[in-house]
Amino acid sequence: MIIHLIPQKKALLYSYLIKNKNEADLQDIYREYKEQIYSFASEQIKKGEISSNLATVYKLVFKDYNFLSEHYSYLPSVIFKKKIVCKNANMQFVTIVTRGLMAGSSYKFNDGVAIADVSGEYSTAVVADKEGNLYPAKEYCDSERLINYYDYLNSCYEAGDRSYMELLTIVAENDRFHKQCKHLTEICEQLLASKVITEEYKYFIRNKLLEYYFEANEGEKLELILNDYDFNQVDGKLADYAANIVLIRNVYPLSLQALKLIGLDMVGAGKLSKVISSYIEDEDEARKKENFGIIISSAYRLLLDKKADDEVVIFLRDNYEGGVTELDLIYKELRDRNLLNVEFVSRVIQQMLFSESLAVESDKIFEYYEKFGEETLSKAFLSYVSYKWLVRDVRVGKYFEKRIYDEAYKTKSTLFIVSYLKILSEKKFLTDEERDYVTVWVENLTEDGIILPFFKEFKNKCRLPAEIENSNYVVCYADSEDEVAINYRIISSANGGDRSYTVEWMKNVYQGIFVKEFLVFADEVVQYYISIKEKGDDEPKIIMSDELVIKQDVLFEEDLGHSLFSQINMMYVCKDLSDEKTLKEYMRNYVAEKEIIDKLFSLETIDEEF
Repeated sequence: MIIHLIPQKKALLYSYLIKNKNEADLQDIYREYKEQIYSFASEQIKKGEISSNLATVYKLVFKDYNFLSEHYSYLPSVIFKKKIVCKNANMQFVTIVTRGLMAGSSYKFNDGVAIADVSGEYSTAVVADKEGNLYPAKEYCDSERLINYYDYLNSCYEAGDRSYMELLTIVAENDRFHKQCKHLTEICEQLLASKVITEEYKYFIRNKLLEYYFEANEGEKLELILNDYDFNQVDGKLADYAANIVLIRNVYPLSLQALKLIGLDMVGAGKLSKVISSYIEDEDEARKKENFGIIISSAYRLLLDKKADDEVVIFLRDNYEGGVTELDLIYKELRDRNLLNVEFVSRVIQQMLFSESLAVESDKIFEYYEKFGEETLSKAFLSYVSYKWLVRDVRVGKYFEKRIYDEAYKTKSTLFIVSYLKILSEKKFLTDEERDYVTVWVENLTEDGIILPFFKEFKNKCRLPAEIENSNYVVCYADSEDEVAINYRIISSANGGDRSYTVEWMKNVYQGIFVKEFLVFADEVVQYYISIKEKGDDEPKIIMSDELVIKQDVLFEEDLGHSLFSQINMMYVCKDLSDEKTLKEYMRNYVAEKEIIDKLFSLETIDEEF
């Protein structure tokens, strides 16, 4: 009689009947034992028993809604079971390590078979031999899940099951297959509070809760989860997701870490503004110092994107210490918003002096500073700008020109006088006052040995010393401590091109302006190259080569009656052009002038006068 069989035998017989219930000679027997099968299944499931044969029985009775409803609370003891068959007789145990659980669970092999609890979460199985050596189970074992848990998870939970097999499986099914569970957040909260769940898995759970709370707009719960969040504890994808939520909600100071994690280029202007605003209000000076770099960069990026509000622009005004180009951009924004102050402008001027570069708006910046700033810095900056204009040919604005003019008249400083003369040299027409100023100061500077090439620009505008009118100049700009040499040769119709180069040191006429003076006739060409030996260098470097020629159009601008040197040059030109009429005119004029000079300055006259 079946009733007196042990459970294993009953399970075997009932399994056979179930599998063959549609056979004609077994249909009546199946119907006769169906009630006993249900009763046996109820008895066994309440004991948590499971085997391959019992699995067949359970699959049958689980199709009965009434039976299932009465037994949901017992299902977790059987639905997570896996049958593991080991092909190596030396193996004694199988251990299942489940993702999320701190410890694994071990099961003994009986005749090479073990029934183990395996959740739907990722897990690793290892087998152990008699000596305790561990091996990957997949190399020695085959496994079979006896019952598919998928359809029973939610109902088991509602029936009161809170086993880790149940909880971890529900989370895993949702994560991998998006299986919906209305209790998911509750389950995540339970796992988060557990002492047997790993910290790594808890961060995974936190992100589940973050996602839910964010979508449900549950701000308090969201911030509670984020308060002690550590981005370093989770992988990149989860960390990025959490960081985005942190920035959207501006959970400060965690938003500072989120900003570093995601990167400025990936964060919208609105989020950046919120973080910067919170940073400005932060009273923790140590934290502010640590995060200053990322915040100042964020503020500047908003400025570049034209999305900075007044609070951000003022923050940049009071804190930015970057390069001249960046400061110039900030200056324009402050000026347009009427938010300038003298401290910021002073910082810009100091940076220009330090970096030896001028901002595009340097003229306007200096004009503003002189209204409120300190005189020493003003003088230093004006001197620097004058030097850049004089030696490096950096253009200056109208306000600088005015101030250079003022200082030239007021201080009689050589730097400002020469700088002002250079400004005047570019004017097409001079006033009477300007003409007198040029005449006096060019003559004074010439007497002091300061002859600069641009002095020739005053030719035909005012009276110049003869040596300036007749001479031509080669100029090189370098540091005052450099050694500058010119290598040159003069080629003319008389000597051809056979002469070797002559080497001379160029004279440092004024603050790094090196000059070589030449008296060049119309049929001559000066070929030259310039080398510089900088301080600390062993060998000089050639920096430029060129040739110096007196152009005919320049000569034709001169009228008869100019210097004898000019007239000789014009004779050369007329000869080359076969212009005999003009050549004779220059020759007559030259002879007449020479006779007058000889009479006025004969040796006898000089001896009598002196």
